[in-house]
Amino acid sequence: MICISLIFNAELKYKEGIFYGILCALFGTIFSVFNGKIFGKTSSGNIIFYEIAGGWLIISLFFIFTGQISSLSEISYTDIALIVLLASVFTAYPMFESVRLMKFISPFTLILTVNLEPVYGIILAFFIFGASEHMSPIFYIASLVMIIAIVINGIIKSKRKKEDTIAEHNHL
Repeated sequence: MICISLIFNAELKYKEGIFYGILCALFGTIFSVFNGKIFGKTSSGNIIFYEIAGGWLIISLFFIFTGQISSLSEISYTDIALIVLLASVFTAYPMFESVRLMKFISPFTLILTVNLEPVYGIILAFFIFGASEHMSPIFYIASLVMIIAIVINGIIKSKRKKEDTIAEHNHL
């Protein structure tokens, strides 16, 4: 939270984007917690199918109730193909794999990693696009602290798991 606060104060011109990023992180966290709760009760494919069908239903209702359903006919075939590519390769497949990853890592660790995707994206954009994507030094320092915190979290959890395994063997 301290790092996010530092980033927000350093990059006030992006406050709307930061707000929506935090809102998406909140929804993503709720989404991952629900995935963690239903994991093992049904297959990963079923979980993803119901989530994507639910998202489609909500977006469809939004377009119907706002009167924007006719604007969908203005989308070109190229854009539809790109949307299908993004939806399948860059959304559905990673979601499917993230549900399967819960066999090996906790929902908490998964949420931490996924919620830092915007940070990874901004840093990658800086290397690809150069100075046009430059943020303040405070942004990069706070981002680095968050990434280090995730790595340390993983190391600590790994050591605890190893210690618990050793303790379990000693009790046998």
